[in-house]
Amino acid sequence: MEKKKTGISYVFQLAKDERKKLHLGMFLSVISAALSLVPYPVLF
Repeated sequence: MEKKKTGISYVFQLAKDERKKLHLGMFLSVISAALSLVPYPVLF
């Protein structure tokens, strides 16, 4: 019996045709989270 994949490996299995878009989305999500930590006055 095959062991069920879970977590990120399962997501990559589902999105095997769209890996570049998935990686881009993950990268942009990390950038967005990092920028949300920067206080607004610092940006202006």
